Amino acid sequence: MDLQEKALKYGIYLGRRYKDNEKELFINEIGSEFQKLGYDVQARYTKLKRFKGLNLYVGDLVNAKNIVVAHYDTPINSFDKNMVFYPFNIEGTERNQQEVSKRVVLYIALAAFVLMFLIFKFSGLEQMTLNILAIIITCLLSAVGFYILRGIGNPINSNLNTSGVLGVLAIAEKHPKDTAYVLTDRECIDNLGDVMLQESLPKSIHTKNVIHLRGIGSDVKSIVVGHTVSNRDFAEEISKGQKNVSLYELTDTDLKRHSLSYYDRAVSISAASNEDGFWEIKDVFNNKDLEINEAMFTQVVNMCLDYLK
Repeated sequence: MDLQEKALKYGIYLGRRYKDNEKELFINEIGSEFQKLGYDVQARYTKLKRFKGLNLYVGDLVNAKNIVVAHYDTPINSFDKNMVFYPFNIEGTERNQQEVSKRVVLYIALAAFVLMFLIFKFSGLEQMTLNILAIIITCLLSAVGFYILRGIGNPINSNLNTSGVLGVLAIAEKHPKDTAYVLTDRECIDNLGDVMLQESLPKSIHTKNVIHLRGIGSDVKSIVVGHTVSNRDFAEEISKGQKNVSLYELTDTDLKRHSLSYYDRAVSISAASNEDGFWEIKDVFNNKDLEINEAMFTQVVNMCLDYLK
């Protein structure tokens, strides 16, 4: 199965990983891919009062020097064909999503108001019937508005973040030494998967070199390696010799809700474009996230393999 076939299977057919049963199906399928490569695979749950997290652990995490990480859960549908994801400004991305959702609900409310006005004005129905219709429309509007504001899982997610998952799989196929892999849950919500990884290695996670992959299949010509001030050497080493690769040092604000804030030594790699000083990924959070750019994907995978040699 080539990359585009895998993108079709995991990014579209199994593209929505928003509900528990969707995540379980995906983990079973992708887990079998790692098992075929000869790796030990463990799916582990963490259950909280209202929700649970499910991570996939591949290989010998305890003795590994390097861990390649990608989140597999998928975001909500933004209802915006021009939605942009900022890989180093998660809070900014979420604010944009919320604004779009509010506008959609407002449009629905206005449409419902116009509909009710027309019915009351021109239908000729009895008052009792009109009152019942008003109650029904109000209830339906409230339910739809709540559902949209709560979030509807995006059904198509080839680049964000099936590309990161398939990048982990492509690296694992080469069996680099001293390397393990983790697919984490809920990075799109609260980073519970990163917390679970921390807790699985309480005494040694700070010693591991963590490579975080997200949106590595964007249709762009540039790659960015995000890092903290203390990990610039790590970023320089993994990107050396690459002309179209830039480094980005995350500020304290950038680190809020970002996976890098959970690890002492880590870098985050994305294929993204720099627009007015902001790194961004387009054609995501909607039905346009259909493909993985093979050239960018392959370059990121090879960068990681060169480092892991």
